[in-house]
Order: sequence, then structure tokens, then C-alpha cells
Amino acid sequence: MIKILLIDCSRALDIGLRDTYDVHHPPVGLLALATKVNKSDIGKHTDIKIIDSTVDYTSLDELEQLINNASPDIVGLRCLHKHTEQFHQASAVAKKFSKNTLVIGGGPYPSAEPEKTLRRDDHLDIVVVGEGEEVFYDLIAAYYNKKPLADVPGIYHRENGEIKQSETRDVIQDLDSIPIPDWTLVNFDRYENLMGQAPVFRKMAPILTTRGCPYACTYCHELFQKRFRVRSPQHIVEELEILSDLGVYDISVIDDIFNLYPERVIEIFNLIIQKNLKLRFYYPNGLRGDRMTHEAIDSMVEGGSILFTYALESGSRRIQKLVKKELRFDPFYDAVDYTIKKGVMVDMFLMVGFPTETEEEALKTLDFLSQWDEICFPYLNVLNAFPGTEIYDKMIAEGSSEKEIKEAFANGYSSGGQEIIELVKFDFLKNYFLRRDRLQKAITIQRKFLREDELLYKYKTYLPGNMDRFQTLDELVKGIALDTQQSKRVWTPDSEVVAV
Repeated sequence: MIKILLIDCSRALDIGLRDTYDVHHPPVGLLALATKVNKSDIGKHTDIKIIDSTVDYTSLDELEQLINNASPDIVGLRCLHKHTEQFHQASAVAKKFSKNTLVIGGGPYPSAEPEKTLRRDDHLDIVVVGEGEEVFYDLIAAYYNKKPLADVPGIYHRENGEIKQSETRDVIQDLDSIPIPDWTLVNFDRYENLMGQAPVFRKMAPILTTRGCPYACTYCHELFQKRFRVRSPQHIVEELEILSDLGVYDISVIDDIFNLYPERVIEIFNLIIQKNLKLRFYYPNGLRGDRMTHEAIDSMVEGGSILFTYALESGSRRIQKLVKKELRFDPFYDAVDYTIKKGVMVDMFLMVGFPTETEEEALKTLDFLSQWDEICFPYLNVLNAFPGTEIYDKMIAEGSSEKEIKEAFANGYSSGGQEIIELVKFDFLKNYFLRRDRLQKAITIQRKFLREDELLYKYKTYLPGNMDRFQTLDELVKGIALDTQQSKRVWTPDSEVVAV
């Protein structure tokens, strides 16, 4: 029996240091790997356990004890860029248990820089690049059959002291061929009191209905490459029925671009409506607003969608072209406006701090947002450049060092740097988010779908400063709301701000 331990080490060890917008949901990626092997011909020869840093450990000592208790032959580690130190600490702990333990890395961080990741970590044996289900199965099968692991396509590995790349592997074309995750392996009760991408304290599951994105935004990773692939509506709804039977009714759709084909969206939700599934859907990764139609929105709302997140990023046409997002503003506006009129919650992603961005261009993003008072949670993010993104790789090619890139983006890589960023943040809070009239409109919408404790927690984690002094949502609003007299801001393409 091969003992396999899969560890998602993508949370800060110290609970007090965990991000307020952390992704507190079951590790669906590792669950997919385990399900693929368990349902295969070698499943009866493996014993797979999954450890999640969200709920299973808060110190290296605790992690070491979990690894010792499992006595694994193979340890698989998944990591995001923010927690690379913990990833490498975990690999060292795995080898401390036994030098013969095979340690495999995967996920966004090692996939983006596989060779560098291996060079940094002598304890790491293999890095899986990109999609893991087929690669992981092939590695376990080779291990069981005592075949050379180096022959498995899609990995970086060590050979005689050197780092080698095996044959590259194509993406998985037929997503329906991937087994539906075995959700019975998850104890949802352990996540029920943690708020993740969906703003709820309830049993919630993340699902992927597509992989890949055909757009070329320079700040995005290409973990699933730019080749868009879909699951069939029947395959998706089968998974939703399984989750419903397990008492999980809140679903977070974590696709890069769920609504690329509006007709497919309608087909999925028509089937959900036909099956009479009483589920609630959230889209935390953002929807492409200029690909949305009224018919798609209608079907999504009728089928249970209660929170739409639209990704604007920038209100400047020049910045849109610069970062290759190329958003079409007119259909984007129409989709947001129509969704708001449906009475559901609407959030929006905004971004500032782009290279060469001017103050006028940054404020134009706020002008676009300000066309509605009903946006519940607008997320004003500052651009960062992660390894594996075009913007990062281009700067490296032009001679910038990793340290220089990190420092450049620390305070916003715009022409005015921190000065512009702080100006926009202040404007955003004073003239939009904290305006009493706007807050009251947003909360009226949110109260239709979210409990008081969920809303109170969400607002506390969203806002800076000490919010724990507020015990109720009304108390919080009374304490933070501003009676700002805001002139109506009008967004105009490629022109100065107009106030009326």
C-alpha cells in the first residue's frame, strides 16, 4: 500500500496573519488529484490523505506531527506565491521524516518557476507543471510499478544532480473525462464557520466548470494556459446534485471566465432549473461583463445566482490596451446595470498602479464605478507582478531583477507611485464606499441574501482599522458612514473628469 499525503500549504501559519480575503474553502485541486487516483486501477493500492492549512495546522510543529502520523511514502505540496516559505518548510519536514519520501510540488507557485523552485529546495524531488490530474496519476502508477518517474511527461525532476524537464504534456481536452471530485472526503462542518470567497458562514463548495482563458491580460497566470475548455452542463449538474445531497447549497464558481459563451451559461442554468436544485451561486473570480447578455443574466438569477462579481480593472481605454484586457465598456456597463436591476448583489474588481498610469487614468476607474451606488463590495486592488505573468517576464527580459520588480510594485508601479495610489484610495473611501447614502443602498440589497453575522464579519474584514468595537451592522454603519456631499461623477472615455 502506497501512503500518499497531499498538503495545501497556502495559508499563513499564524492565524492572526491570515489574509482577511483568504480562500477558506476545501482544497478542490488536491481533492481532484486524490479522486483521480482513487477511482483508477491503482486506487486499491493507495491510501491518500489530504491536509489543509486552513483547518488542520497552525504551526510547523503541528504539521510535522501530522506528517509523522501519516508515515507517507509520497508527499504532494500545493502552494500560492504568497506562502512560498511555508511550502519549502513543508518539504524539509517531509524529508526529515524520511530521506526516501518522494516530495512533489504543484500549483501556481512551482508551476510558474519549476526549475527555480527545484534549485531553491534540495528537499523537493519533482515539480508538476500545470494541470495535475493526469500527471499525478502517471507518477503514482510509475512509482507503484517501479518505472522511471523521469519518463512521465509534464514534470521537472532531478537527474544526477541536474534539473531536467521531461516531455511536455498537452492540456486535458475532455474535462468530462476528469472524475467528479469525491466530496464525501471533505468534512464540510470544519469549514462552515470560516468565510472564504463567498461571504457566508455556511457549508460551501468551490467548483470549476471551465479551464483556461483566451484573453491575454498581462497580469494573469497561465496555469491552465490560454486554451479554453469546458465541462458539459450534464457533468456540472451531476456534481451539483452530489453536493446538494450532502447538504451543501452554496456554490462558488471559481472559473477564470465562466461566461465566455452566454449560450452555454443558459444551457447550464436551464438544466439546474429543470432539476429544481435550490442552490445559491457566487462568482468570486470575476465575470467578463462585456461577454454577458440579458438572457444569460436572467437564467443565472432564476437558477439561484445571488452574487455577481464583474471585473472592470481599469476605466481607461489606454490602460485596458496596455494590459491586453481590451474590455468593451458599453456592453460591460449594460451587463452591470441590468444585473443591478435584477435585485441581486453585484461586486466589482478595480485595479490601479499600472506602469505609466497617470492620476487622471486612475481616477477614471473610480468615475466608472461611481455610475452606480448599488455596487456592494468594490475591490480596489493595487497591481502586482507575479512570476509566470507576462508583465513580470517582460521586466525580467528587459533587465530588471526580482528584487527590483518586487520593490517597484510594492507601492504601485504608476508614474506617481505611492502618491497616486494613496490619493485614489482616499477618494474611493471618502467619495464612494463610505458615503452614508451609498452604504444604505448596498446593505439593503445584501440583507436580502446574507445573515447579519455574515455581513458584519464581511464589513469588518473589508475595512481597515479596528472594527471589532462594533457589535452590530447598524452600529458599524453609524460609526463609519460619512455624509459626504458628492458631485455626480460622469465617466467619459479618454477625457477629463466631468462633474455635474
